[in-house]
Amino acid sequence: IYSMGAGGRAIPAALAMVATVAVGVAAGGKAAAPATPSRPAWLKADDGPHTFTFDTVARRLPRIVRSALEAEDLPEEAAADLEALASDIESNAPIKPLSAPGLAYWNEYPLMKEALEGKETWFSAPWWLVENYLYKRILETLAARGVRGDPFAAQKRAALEGSAPFVHEGIAPLRAAAAAGGEAGFMAAVPFFVYGSLWGNRADLSLSAGVVAAAKGPAGSGPGPD
Repeated sequence: IYSMGAGGRAIPAALAMVATVAVGVAAGGKAAAPATPSRPAWLKADDGPHTFTFDTVARRLPRIVRSALEAEDLPEEAAADLEALASDIESNAPIKPLSAPGLAYWNEYPLMKEALEGKETWFSAPWWLVENYLYKRILETLAARGVRGDPFAAQKRAALEGSAPFVHEGIAPLRAAAAAGGEAGFMAAVPFFVYGSLWGNRADLSLSAGVVAAAKGPAGSGPGPD
């Protein structure tokens, strides 16, 4: 990811590549296409029980499915189907083709097509694919029972309401920076940008596996941007 620049400083490899091409063009030469590095193997749950990919697929994804069961008032049949999906993940069942209108085209996506043809399972298929596939399976499962809309809407509302004091606090320095103008005003607001981003991750249901945690105490009582 990183290359060594002048003075031994590490710089992102992408920037180093751009700089190399730019120098060649400036010297009157032609910009040669950089060599494309070989892609590393896909990360999978099968990489081992102590990897984050295994923890994500075997533990977190079933919890996300079940969190929709707990948060939403679903018809009995839809709830049973979602529980079956969670159990399929835990038991490392094979990846199934998507069949719902508006989703079936995804079966032709090269990585998905490869997983289906190779009879991959939840653990053996690429983790990136499984993460995306999960939510399409949830939507397909609910749509088959006539359930439309966002199955995580209630959790999202609760997460937003729980973080509201810090959302408003985070917006204040942005307004101040816009009013002050100039580089100094912007740089003064950077720590708050970072702080706001961290709170955004805290409210991300995919990280908490559907567990909503509200901010404690009044606005400003949490840890600072340091």
